[in-house]
Amino acid sequence: MKKKRGPLWGRVVLLLLLLFIISANAVAIFRYVKAKEELALAEAHYKELLKRVNVLEDDLKALEQILKQKNDGEK
Repeated sequence: MKKKRGPLWGRVVLLLLLLFIISANAVAIFRYVKAKEELALAEAHYKELLKRVNVLEDDLKALEQILKQKNDGEK
């Protein structure tokens, strides 16, 4: 003789399924937030490096100008 499971068993299964779906979505949201924070940090680091490159380019132009003036003065 088979045991009949009542409507309570079905509700428990649905509740467990719902909890699993919610937890999976929560994990996805946390990963998204973490990735967004890492992207913001990487963007800030990139901008800082870009500023350094611009400063180095300006220094290079100044040194080239000084070298050119020095070479023109020796001629």
